[in-house]
Amino acid sequence: RFHSFALAGTDPIEMLTGPIPATRTALERGGLTLDDIDLVEINEAFASVVLAWQREL
Repeated sequence: RFHSFALAGTDPIEMLTGPIPATRTALERGGLTLDDIDLVEINEAFASVVLAWQREL
């Protein structure tokens, strides 16, 4: 079920970190935590983006 979403702008030098603040914002808006979610998809061109997201959250 679709519950919440967010967009985030980041510094162009750190552009690959955009999913991190977007995820935090979406969770906050939805009143959720990552433990409330069974499956997360990060649609990015580079695996390093997802690895950074996993480390930060």
